[in-house]
Amino acid sequence: MAKSALEKAIEKQQKEATKNIQKKIQADKKIADKQQRETNKHLRLEARRMRAASIVNGQPTYSGMKIVDKTAEELIKILCDGFHGNEEYRITNHNVEIPVYIQNNLELEFEKLKQYGLVSNYVVYTSGFWEICILPCLLTYVEDKERAVLEEKQKQSSVSIGTINAPYGNVVIGDVINSSLSVDNSIDNIKKMIDEKGGDDKEELTALLEEFKEVLDNIEDSHHIPKNKGFINRISAHLDKHGWFYAEIVGLLGSVAMKILMGS
Repeated sequence: MAKSALEKAIEKQQKEATKNIQKKIQADKKIADKQQRETNKHLRLEARRMRAASIVNGQPTYSGMKIVDKTAEELIKILCDGFHGNEEYRITNHNVEIPVYIQNNLELEFEKLKQYGLVSNYVVYTSGFWEICILPCLLTYVEDKERAVLEEKQKQSSVSIGTINAPYGNVVIGDVINSSLSVDNSIDNIKKMIDEKGGDDKEELTALLEEFKEVLDNIEDSHHIPKNKGFINRISAHLDKHGWFYAEIVGLLGSVAMKILMGS
């Protein structure tokens, strides 16, 4: 028996309803799958950040500088070799060849560099393409590390004198630099500080430092500290504006004097 027009209309409506339900189920499944992928991606990212942080936080700090782990340092050298200068400080996989042992955990290694404060951003694609934006401090890391390690050794080589009891109070001597460390290193450090902090007084401070070096040379040669009120007055004139310079000069003078007293 042929279906009536009403039966055909009802059947068509049921098919459309079933089709719409299936479409909705598929759409909901796509949304759920996408949300799950985003959740998994976030969990992987968070796990990578935590793993990187555990490595970075376990590294020593010398003179205020975080020393990177060996794998990170190897990657830094590779990136430095592959950087040929561009305003974006951008390096891609087309610029360098990274060893397999680093390539296998590239996102982790890049994340460590970011947490070390040596890169600003990075992206690693599933296709194998990657790009990273380095910071200028990455290019000078090796030199900065050598300087920080040297400064740390100088601190550890200091001889603690402590406090001497005097009739009218305590005379705090502080730390005296070991005689194996040259005065020239301290002078060079003060020169760098003058360049960084001297401002308009750089020339005058440099001249005072050169005069002070002659004073130290004479003291070390003669083992005698002569009176030099004029020089003291000249450096005292900078006390308010450049107290750090006055402190460095007095500290170095005290170090040399104590070395003489110790028979160095």
